[in-house]
Amino acid sequence: IKIIDRTGDVSVLRPDITVPITKQLADNYTKLPNDLRYYYVQDVFRQSLLEEGSIEGTQAGVEYFCETSPEADAEVIALACHTLKDLGFSDIKIEMGHASFFHEFIRMIDLDAPDVKQLKGLIQAKNIVELGPFLRQFNIAEDIIDAIVTIPMLYGDPVEVSERARKIVRTEKMDETLNYLLDVDNILKLYGLENNIVLDLGLINHMGYYTDVIFQGMVAKFGKQVLMGGRYKQLGNEVGADVPAIGGA
Repeated sequence: IKIIDRTGDVSVLRPDITVPITKQLADNYTKLPNDLRYYYVQDVFRQSLLEEGSIEGTQAGVEYFCETSPEADAEVIALACHTLKDLGFSDIKIEMGHASFFHEFIRMIDLDAPDVKQLKGLIQAKNIVELGPFLRQFNIAEDIIDAIVTIPMLYGDPVEVSERARKIVRTEKMDETLNYLLDVDNILKLYGLENNIVLDLGLINHMGYYTDVIFQGMVAKFGKQVLMGGRYKQLGNEVGADVPAIGGA
């Protein structure tokens, strides 16, 4: 929600909490002095073309500023899952993905921003019927098209999904990403969450600043995610600091 004041400057009602926390931290540190953990409960303001109702909502979340590691990422995902359990939800599933897996394919094809946005929408909706014809409008190798069309179906048990995903891997980075996700999953099993975690390589980065692991929480009898999070590196760089973190809300 943007407001133009009497001087012509644009102000924005707070759409999320991650950006202002990172900005405040960057005002004090150019690098992390040590691991830092924050939690918040604050109101945010968002408009959606898909939803009716109030633009104001309360968001509760955490931000864990630390270097990337499977242990840190698993800690935040486990916290998210245990929080949903403590709130009394049943049939909890945490869908875990990785922003870079999809972006490695984007680097191989020549699409402008609107086309990338449409491609993300088709993958997010798991719309395989339209995905192939959409990609064939462009000068893209058929094997790359076949691989991208497979992405929405890479959902389920982390070990089984990673084995299927190896068949469409095209870069070393993709292989490393799958190994990393399995490392996170193995730690989550130590937290006793083996029945709550699914791997979804078609999970699309909703927030522009997520760069690595992304996740969302689903619960019984509710048709959309109740929790969302991910790891981000570049957000701090945009405000002049090296403050990587993972958070969820």
